[in-house]
Amino acid sequence: MQLNKETPIVKSKNYLSAFFWGVVLFIILSSVLMRLNVLQSIVGFNFWVVRTESMTPKINAGDLIVSYKSSSDSYKEGDVIVFDSLDKTIVTHRIIDSSQAGYVTKGDANEERDEQQVAPSQVHGKFVFRIPFLGKIFLMIQTLSGKILLVILIMIGFILKKLQQLLTKEKEEGYHEGKNMVE
Repeated sequence: MQLNKETPIVKSKNYLSAFFWGVVLFIILSSVLMRLNVLQSIVGFNFWVVRTESMTPKINAGDLIVSYKSSSDSYKEGDVIVFDSLDKTIVTHRIIDSSQAGYVTKGDANEERDEQQVAPSQVHGKFVFRIPFLGKIFLMIQTLSGKILLVILIMIGFILKKLQQLLTKEKEEGYHEGKNMVE
């Protein structure tokens, strides 16, 4: 390929294409691994999708959160923990008090503390950080309409990549033909 005025544009399109495919690959792999629970425990870190607004504004529904499992005596008042409720629902709430029996928790957006006390054996880990909205994407991909949308996006990506290749080839051939005509 000869260097000309259009070379930076072609390079930026290649970076954009690589970024697009990287994002698509990340979403597909992450959602499959989460679905298979492979991603649920990598070196003590766990990944969860928040489904309620009980911890707003710090954590919102649809956020993907990461927790870290450590020894039960390391959790203290003020920590946000992820735990199993009595009905086996995963809950993310703040510790407001603790005793030998366990932890008293409360959602930041809730007026009342949680009725149940959380035993150390119910705790999956301490909240580390969140990625806003990423959980919504994972939940959407697990639905039929989300899978269809993902396939459509991949097809559009292939079509755009092919169009880019055809246009680049035409421009290069046109450039060379035009140059030959002038000489």
